[in-house]
Amino acid sequence: LLGNVALATAQWAEAVTNFGKVVSMNRQFAPGYVGMGEALANLGLLQDSTNAFRTAIRLQPSNDYAIFALGRTLLRSSDQFGDNATQDAEEAVAAMKKHMELIGPTWAA
Repeated sequence: LLGNVALATAQWAEAVTNFGKVVSMNRQFAPGYVGMGEALANLGLLQDSTNAFRTAIRLQPSNDYAIFALGRTLLRSSDQFGDNATQDAEEAVAAMKKHMELIGPTWAA
């Protein structure tokens, strides 16, 4: 709860701390990694953010938001750093396609 409040109020470092406490208590709690990924992305820590999203997806492969957020962060990372731009962009497109498959035709409603 505190991590979500910190996210909602743009207190990114506090959110990372709070979500870190959550996942240290339950390493299998995918939403904790998603929240941590969001906070890390907002701090500009894109590699750490993608790692958090990947962990969430490993724990909960059907978590469409984690898949979407991973794709978004990979695109941002490739735009910003360009080191693995092609690989990141390809992975981002694959993540976005997976997201669309999971949410189905309701996204256009």
